[in-house]
Amino acid sequence: METVLTNARVVTANEEFDGTVVLKDGIIGSVERGQSQVSGAEDLNGNYLIPGLVDLHTDALEKQMMPRPNVSWNPIAATIAHDALTTTSAITTVFESLAAGASVAHPERNETLKPMIDGLHETQNKGLLRGEHHVHLRCEITNPMVMDLFRDVIDHPSIRFMSVNDHAPGHRQYPDMDYYRNKHMKNYGFNDKEMDTFVAEVQEQSKEFGPKRRAELVEAAHLRGIPAASHDDRTAEEVELAASEGMVVAEFPITFEAADLARKRGLKVLAGGPNLCRGGSHHPGNLLTGDIAKRRSLDILVSDYVPISLVQGLFKLVSAEFGFSMPEAIAIGSRNPAIAAGLSDRGEIASGKRADLVQVQNVDGIPAVRRVWAKGERVA
Repeated sequence: METVLTNARVVTANEEFDGTVVLKDGIIGSVERGQSQVSGAEDLNGNYLIPGLVDLHTDALEKQMMPRPNVSWNPIAATIAHDALTTTSAITTVFESLAAGASVAHPERNETLKPMIDGLHETQNKGLLRGEHHVHLRCEITNPMVMDLFRDVIDHPSIRFMSVNDHAPGHRQYPDMDYYRNKHMKNYGFNDKEMDTFVAEVQEQSKEFGPKRRAELVEAAHLRGIPAASHDDRTAEEVELAASEGMVVAEFPITFEAADLARKRGLKVLAGGPNLCRGGSHHPGNLLTGDIAKRRSLDILVSDYVPISLVQGLFKLVSAEFGFSMPEAIAIGSRNPAIAAGLSDRGEIASGKRADLVQVQNVDGIPAVRRVWAKGERVA
């Protein structure tokens, strides 16, 4: 079956132009300048036609499956609802960021990890989803259960990306001990003595067991051909460790020193769309995604916890404040993450690439998703 999309502002990897894109058998057959006169061609009214976005890190599925504390939703129903949200946010390839090793605030995640992965896989196999969904396994090395959880799921076919996390106080995201204590005492209801015990336990897990767990996690990922990311790198030493381990992405670097060195060592710098759209992080001391972008150090943007923030953030990069061209901006949410994840068949509008495409109307700088095609089929 052939579909002709015309009168579109086509955004390729290197340029944008008024043109026509022909889809055939799930693949982009041709990309041409000018309008098509073919009968039945679909008129995109001069709107942008961009590649379907590739989101390497979203926490949104967990929120659908656990919409309230101690409330679990049917995993198939939750996944279908989540898929509708991501698809209409211009995302056609989704990496669900699921935690192996829960925080104190969400102990139920230790029990729900495998059911979530199984539910995702089942809905995908039954053809119930519009986009393509994979798992980004988020491994918390300070959690005593992390290795058991990891070994239980690592050979699941849905797992296609992994990150190594260490949220112990005193380094990486939490160098400020007072902030860490105040935050966790408020969130968990700890008193001073309980907080002292908790801090000591987490730090022990990080210092005594973290390095061995990290090495085993990274080795297992490499053996299976799963790309891996470091997380919350703050210092040159942390970046050098990630580079020596063969990491491909530096997720949410905490300092410019870490971000710049990561790029020098060949890692792609990843940052969050909500941070870019809001103009700040909900964690004090974190870098602004916008500042990383202004230094031209931003390689990959992700939706993090707000699916629409990915496409919204990419269009914000084209504003006068940041000065990216449309092809440069769109690549940060499509081609770059696709390459990092080893998905060479998608992420750009070019002949022979997968026909994942999105029609976007620019409404005073806000992207309105009008239509979406996945593997050449209209899905939204």
